[in-house]
Amino acid sequence: AQFFDSAYMFGVEFFDIVIGNPPYIGEKGNKDIFMPIKNGGLKYFYQGKMDIFYFFFHLGLNLLSNNGILSFITTNYYPTANGAIKLRRDLKDRSHKFWFA
Repeated sequence: AQFFDSAYMFGVEFFDIVIGNPPYIGEKGNKDIFMPIKNGGLKYFYQGKMDIFYFFFHLGLNLLSNNGILSFITTNYYPTANGAIKLRRDLKDRSHKFWFA
C-alpha cells in the first residue's frame, strides 16, 4: 500500500519478523492489478508471467532487519516457475537461508 509507513505506524524502520499469507493472483487476466505495482516502488522486481505474491516476498525482504525472519504461507510452484526468476535471485542474494516446509 502506498500509505504504509513503518516508522510512523510502528515506530520502527525494519522488523525482526515478517509473517504473511499473500494473495495468489496470476498476471494472466489481471494486468490491471499489476500496473500500479510494476510502475511503483517494486518495479525493479517486475517480470512477465508473475504471481502477485512474489512482490510480497520482495517487500518482506525490504522490511526485514538484519537477521530478521520472513515467513509466508505460499504455493510450491515459484521455485521452478519461469516468472519467478527475479524472486529466486532476490531470495538467494538477500537471505541467508530458506526452507521449504
